[in-house]
Amino acid sequence: MRMKKKVLIAGIAIILAASAVVGYIWSQNQKKEQDYAKMEITFQKDRQILEYGEKIDSRSFVKHSFGEVKTYPNVNTKKTGSQTITYVLTYEGQMKKIPYTVEVKDTRKPTIKLKENHITLEYGQKYDVADNIKSVRDPIDGPLKKANKKAAGSYWIDSKLNVLEAGSYTITIHAQDLNGNSAEKKFTVTVEKKMEPELKEKNPSSSDEASSSQTEGSEAASVEPYYVNGVLLVNKKHALPQNYGGMDSNAYAALQQLQAGAEAAGYSMPLISGYRSYAYQASLYNSYVAQDGQELADTYSARPGHSEHQSGLAFYIGALDNGYGNTPGGRWLNAHCADYGFILRYPAGKESITGYQYEPWHVRYVGKEIASRIMSQGITLEEYLGDV
Repeated sequence: MRMKKKVLIAGIAIILAASAVVGYIWSQNQKKEQDYAKMEITFQKDRQILEYGEKIDSRSFVKHSFGEVKTYPNVNTKKTGSQTITYVLTYEGQMKKIPYTVEVKDTRKPTIKLKENHITLEYGQKYDVADNIKSVRDPIDGPLKKANKKAAGSYWIDSKLNVLEAGSYTITIHAQDLNGNSAEKKFTVTVEKKMEPELKEKNPSSSDEASSSQTEGSEAASVEPYYVNGVLLVNKKHALPQNYGGMDSNAYAALQQLQAGAEAAGYSMPLISGYRSYAYQASLYNSYVAQDGQELADTYSARPGHSEHQSGLAFYIGALDNGYGNTPGGRWLNAHCADYGFILRYPAGKESITGYQYEPWHVRYVGKEIASRIMSQGITLEEYLGDV
């Protein structure tokens, strides 16, 4: 009897112990399930929008978490569209993967930089419009390659330039990145009229006319350049011989420095016209006379031999616009041209001295020292040299 009682008590104890173990295991499992359910990450945003190529750390997406983030995923921002990244969260021996969706968008267009906004060509002058392109780049992927037609990840040129037909042409540079963002930039090319020498009918019975023509030719050939204290002066009184001229290397180098300075200040200062030969100036002048008459033409165009352009020291830059001097670029040129050795050759209010209309785009190279004196005093080259 006692033995049966002991066995019964032992059985009850075993059952109670087993129940306790089962209860503990169940409670632990319940706790684990509850903890697992709590293991979450609260993100800064429901969905993160990222820029293509952006450098990003996925830690920045997390606001707080229940548990320790064991693994922060990498984000591939060089691939556009939606992508799911996975965080690994741990808590008291449990591990849970937390997915999160990000979207990568490319919103930045390619950038196109040009050397000049306007280019002037002589009739028939060879020119490759691609030479005016400084760079075409994607902000992330870098330089785009040149293509003959529209293609992703490249740029192409739309041009109908014909140097054998005078006129103004708009050249368009198109660019498209690998993700379809497009950009374009335009510049203009002006092809000047073909200059034909002025033809005069010869009258055999007029010996005076023939004699006059021969005299003009011999005078142009025999004239000598006129210098005052080492400074060349070319104007209506002082001419250059027919065979004089060419691009002056010092003046051109100074011009390039001026253009670079203007660009750094935020202004485009394209070269519109530089050296002109005697023959070219003759054709140009004659065309203006035919168009406006000699009296008016003489106020804005030099007769052959009397043009500073033949000296290689004068340039048209900026814009051929009478209002250019009142633009930010024109004001910068007026204020800073002397820093590079240039003067504004035909200033406003000095027409009676220079003989020409105000030209805010016409600069003449004289060197920094002389240029500084002339521009600071607001005088002309004639006044500075005492040859009015």
